[in-house]
Amino acid sequence: RSGLAVISRYRLSPLPTWELSNGVGRSSYRRRIAQRVDVMVHDQRIPLVNTHLASHGTGSSQTPEHSERTEQTRTPERQERTEQTRTPERRERTEQTRTPERQERTEQAERLAELLGADAWGNNESLLLLGDLNAHDEPAVLEALTAQGLRDCWRAARTQDGNGLTSPSERPVQRIDYVLAGPAWDVLEAMVPSATTASATTPWASLSDHLPLTVHLTPVSAF
Repeated sequence: RSGLAVISRYRLSPLPTWELSNGVGRSSYRRRIAQRVDVMVHDQRIPLVNTHLASHGTGSSQTPEHSERTEQTRTPERQERTEQTRTPERRERTEQTRTPERQERTEQAERLAELLGADAWGNNESLLLLGDLNAHDEPAVLEALTAQGLRDCWRAARTQDGNGLTSPSERPVQRIDYVLAGPAWDVLEAMVPSATTASATTPWASLSDHLPLTVHLTPVSAF
């Protein structure tokens, strides 16, 4: 089981999940998916993806079938767009950071980017992608997703409250939890509370090993 959930005050319409770690059994802790739902807000459909990328160093999860399918979805136009975003500096940085510990995460992010780019649902400018990407100082993971037009809301926010670090919750030193938003959104504020800030009467650090990331979004225009 993947252990993902989306909880909302608005009506949710679940969609089939996307597999990000092909060749891994459904009961394996290495299995990673992208959970997809449509969030209905005042009769507007907002596509949302929730995911949790690999947090272990077990090496590559990309099977030959995965590689073949990825190549089939890479049209010449998409391949050209990908190459245009891969500057020599980015390629060098990617190779330097692709240790075995990070390779699986990078492949999962690239697989997710491929699925978003190949699907009209995922190409929606109002798309929101959120979750624990386990990507602290890992450009290759984020660049795979931002190349699809998504923005890191922490960096895009007009105002920030906190330092963005979410893990571990008691003494956070890593920014690994993200909200990425399509161009239809204006990011007004992003906030990460301190470990001792109370949720009701309970400090955040006693509720989870991660601190929560809160983002305030508003549509750029009606969509």
